[in-house]
Amino acid sequence: MKKGVFLKLYATRLAFFLAVAALLLFISASLTQSTAWRVFLLIVTALLLLAGGILLFLSSRRFCGVHYFLFDRRRRKSEPREELSAETVFDGIAYYLRPFLEDPLALWHEIPKPLRLQLDGESQFRPLVAFYMLYLLSGYDEDKAFEHFLKADERTITFVCAAIGEGGDQEMADYVYHLKKRGDRDRICVFFKRNGAVFAARALRFVERHFEEFYVKKQRLTK
Repeated sequence: MKKGVFLKLYATRLAFFLAVAALLLFISASLTQSTAWRVFLLIVTALLLLAGGILLFLSSRRFCGVHYFLFDRRRRKSEPREELSAETVFDGIAYYLRPFLEDPLALWHEIPKPLRLQLDGESQFRPLVAFYMLYLLSGYDEDKAFEHFLKADERTITFVCAAIGEGGDQEMADYVYHLKKRGDRDRICVFFKRNGAVFAARALRFVERHFEEFYVKKQRLTK
């Protein structure tokens, strides 16, 4: 787990436990008859309180970052978790892809090497990119969706299926693979026409289940 994410999630709790431990040691120091032992306990108490204060300080700094899908880049502020939706997730993925290609639909023709390398280092984004690719095709007419899916090369389909599997939807991954292998126009068209909402829901569910993995440095979203 990244240091920033750890602080974001656990700093307050750790600071509380350190404060409780410091209180218990302070009480023990007050009751002991040994001057040397009392001094030692007071020093440890002070160190525990200092450590707790440092944790709270670090957790409140930008260092901990912002959530990738809850930071409003336009207003430069974070939204509450209740505002997380499939729309905000896919808006974030569109922004994630922007440095690599002008039209996200082009991913069905080729996934750029720089993007592959980026996703190797940020594997939590892979299932979301795959669901976004499927969602894009669901928004087009049947002819265009079928054309892009059928022309996708094997490497692209492998990426999509592997990423969906990583996201916990192995059944869908297998189905997409078989759709491509068989090339059945009717089945392909029906799949995309009926499942746009499903792709969006799966992406949202993945973010909700892996929520803490999507904290990033604020500077990344304010360039």
